[in-house]
Amino acid sequence: MKKKWLISIGVILGVLVIGIAALWVLTARGFGFSVGRCLIAGNGSYMLIEGNGPIVMSNRTGNKNLFADLETGDKILVLHDGVNESYPGGTGAYAILKLGGGDISDIPEPVLQELSELGWVSGVDNQIVTEGGHEIVYNQAVTYEAQYIRTNGYHEDVAYPAVKVIRSVEELNAYYEANKELYDLER
Repeated sequence: MKKKWLISIGVILGVLVIGIAALWVLTARGFGFSVGRCLIAGNGSYMLIEGNGPIVMSNRTGNKNLFADLETGDKILVLHDGVNESYPGGTGAYAILKLGGGDISDIPEPVLQELSELGWVSGVDNQIVTEGGHEIVYNQAVTYEAQYIRTNGYHEDVAYPAVKVIRSVEELNAYYEANKELYDLER
């Protein structure tokens, strides 16, 4: 009886030592674990909302199903590499464990407001969330791809980098007309 007990303790200690060693190797190589909520952005990107910090996750595994079972609000544990210092942040995801369900109400309202202002969320199923005096239309379908266009121009009277968010055909046409002589916009 005592021998079985000692073997069980030995196995548990062995698994514990291997687990600690694996965690040490992962952290030494720049990997980390984060727990937060999943947010599916209007463009189909998956975000980890950790506290009040949104982080865009990119799939680093080659497994097309890494994000398949996730829904907005789900509580998740993510194994990822370093987080880019941008807003929202960015990281490569290697493994995701769903810890529990949730919904849009589990995402902090200030995060939704900031991401809405930046165009990351514009509404899921045209659901309107009203919290803290703000009304947010969340996750409407986005029917275009965001583009970065290098214009090959520099002018002393313009502050760089110059960023312009264009949300409609009318805004695009107005921007084009106002800047076609300054920049190469023919793409």
